[in-house]
Amino acid sequence: MSNRQTGTVKWFNDEKGF
Repeated sequence: MSNRQTGTVKWFNDEKGF
């Protein structure tokens, strides 16, 4: 997984509260 993808997932999870 690329750093960009990882960062996107982290942001998404933070936004959703996962």
